[in-house]
Amino acid sequence: MESSTVAYIVLGIYLLAVCIAGLAGAILTIRRGTATGKKVQEHYVAGTGLASVVWFFTMSASLFSGYTISGIVAEAYAQGWVATRWIPGGVGVYMAFLLMAPRLHALGKSRGYVTISEYLYDRYLPPSGAPWVPHALRIVSFLALQLPVFTYLITQFQAVGTEVRTFTQGGISSTAAVLVAAGVLLVCDLLGGMRAVAYTGEAAVEYLQFNFGGSSSSSGGSICSTGV
Repeated sequence: MESSTVAYIVLGIYLLAVCIAGLAGAILTIRRGTATGKKVQEHYVAGTGLASVVWFFTMSASLFSGYTISGIVAEAYAQGWVATRWIPGGVGVYMAFLLMAPRLHALGKSRGYVTISEYLYDRYLPPSGAPWVPHALRIVSFLALQLPVFTYLITQFQAVGTEVRTFTQGGISSTAAVLVAAGVLLVCDLLGGMRAVAYTGEAAVEYLQFNFGGSSSSSGGSICSTGV
């Protein structure tokens, strides 16, 4: 069987698994939103939250994705040691998570915050500040959060297009791959919100583990023996 045929099978099963996971998340979000009457919370923060295992898998899918597999690797190959800047940068981000996330999580649970912008708005309401300050901070924080999201999505779409075109030996163009990926993302996000996105991340990581384990075993080794 030609390698391109295998690529079509693997990509097809992966796309099907992601769509099923996203559909399951969307159905559950709609049902819980209707039952509890808290549709906004169900959509944006998955209601009262998700299981730790789901969060672990979806964070893994975000970290070990296009920008790490293709972006940083290609940059390190082309520019050398300059790519090591991602190491202290990543450590700084995770340290900030460790310091700020627990407190913000507790406040979000107790006061019903859905976004960081809501926390900033509530924090600087009078008498803590002038009446215009919380509104300005809410808008500025929203715009500031869009920059890393936009950069991340552009990087991911570029990686998806390049990898699918390479795996299929040009049978599927980069543009077609990006459009399909964007369509799946848009539908999952609009219909299922955070829960659907998290479920698709979990499906992606588990599928990756399954394929990587199978390929390692078939080559005479295992994940443990390779040190990964």
